[in-house]
Amino acid sequence: MTDEELDEQLGEFVKTAKRELSRANEALARVEAEYLEEGACGLADLMTILDSVKFEATRLYVESERQLHLAPKKKKRT
Repeated sequence: MTDEELDEQLGEFVKTAKRELSRANEALARVEAEYLEEGACGLADLMTILDSVKFEATRLYVESERQLHLAPKKKKRT
């Protein structure tokens, strides 16, 4: 794989990761809006929301690590 192909592949991965992060942020904003509309919810509800956000962030991190591990490495030029 050429450096250009590798750069293109990594660029696509970065775009995908940014898109997924944007989706997670949008979901969090919706949850926050619902929380504010309904008034105070119980602590258990808030913990469930936080667990969902933590799960999504962890999933994105694991996926990015997997993609970086699977990506072909650039050869060092000497």
